[in-house]
Amino acid sequence: MQTLSSLLRPFRRLLFVGVVLGTLLAAIHPTRARAELVYENTLGSTNYSLFTREYGDDIVLAGTSRHLSEFSFLYNAILPAGVTTPAQWRLRIYANDGTRQYPDVVTSQRPSSLLWESASFPVLSGFVTNTLSLPLVQVPDRFTWTIEFSNIPQTREFGAGLIIANYPTLGAELALRGGGTTIGSYADFWVQMDPNDNNSWALNIFSANPDIGPQGNFWVRVSAVPEPTPLVLGTLGFGVLLWVFRRGRKA
Repeated sequence: MQTLSSLLRPFRRLLFVGVVLGTLLAAIHPTRARAELVYENTLGSTNYSLFTREYGDDIVLAGTSRHLSEFSFLYNAILPAGVTTPAQWRLRIYANDGTRQYPDVVTSQRPSSLLWESASFPVLSGFVTNTLSLPLVQVPDRFTWTIEFSNIPQTREFGAGLIIANYPTLGAELALRGGGTTIGSYADFWVQMDPNDNNSWALNIFSANPDIGPQGNFWVRVSAVPEPTPLVLGTLGFGVLLWVFRRGRKA
């Protein structure tokens, strides 16, 4: 006749396995609930500019979380009515670890190493906000995000472009060469002149005067999570040791 202890033994084992697996998952995959907003530039306009090349902006994040979990941006597209178009867009994230456009200007370091890129998505008509869940892409404090529109002629009757927004409300505080500070991003942006040459990234501006004309900042919102904390890593270690101990008792 089986005792109560023997009847409960499989459930104790199942509970033990569940605790260990839960500990492992918590350690290697920080929850989305811990995500924090680290960059925001959504005060905007309806202005947008058309480019036939890949282009985007380098931004400097606030806070300390550097594993990107969510990325939102806004574009506007004018598409011919009643026509199915093959137009697509693709988002990319680069480290600014290339050569400097201006040797004496640290912040002119070009985008180079590709950190992450999205799949290609169809371009939709009108003002479209896209929010992508990212696989916790680790980034430095400063990086460049870009958009590439393809299979589209980029004319006023048939084109798409990022929405220009100013000024960023969340980001790192940056010093200006003439004195003062700005938030998150300077007034210039990057355009890749030759897709086969990383040294072809060139800084562009819409206006040299911040009081006249748009600045080279685009509508974007970025969220990130921190690295696993020592507490989580310690819990992971405890779970592994407990598993080893249990195995040793059975041997």
